[in-house]
Amino acid sequence: MEVKPITQEMLLKFFADGNYHYSVNPSGLYAIHFSYTESIDCETHYTFLIEGKANDLVSVRGHSDHRYKTEKLAPLLISLNEYKNQYRWPKMTVSESNNRLYVTTELDLDVEAGIHQELLNGFLSLHMSSSHDLWKWLAEHEI
Repeated sequence: MEVKPITQEMLLKFFADGNYHYSVNPSGLYAIHFSYTESIDCETHYTFLIEGKANDLVSVRGHSDHRYKTEKLAPLLISLNEYKNQYRWPKMTVSESNNRLYVTTELDLDVEAGIHQELLNGFLSLHMSSSHDLWKWLAEHEI
């Protein structure tokens, strides 16, 4: 496979290869949504953006509709730390809004030197599957 600069078409090929239905807004933010899944007790969605001064950074964020009470911050952080001690992926953050806590997963992939489609698909798929595993972990640990 040929290493090429990242393009919107490469993201579209990832969506097509995975049979993902996507939406895109005018600023170029792509999103895919997954319905409620019992094993993770939530709906999920992922956003994809090619950004950077030279369009050489692929940013992916994973979100779920699960909200945690602010009183659960300590147990949530402990559980996330336990998860990170066992698994490398995904990077995650916790934020607060409207007295609720949100977990977001993140992937920032520097593709300044270019990337081939198979490697891009692999990284994006890994991020989504490891995010799914994280939400499953949280559901199993009843945080």
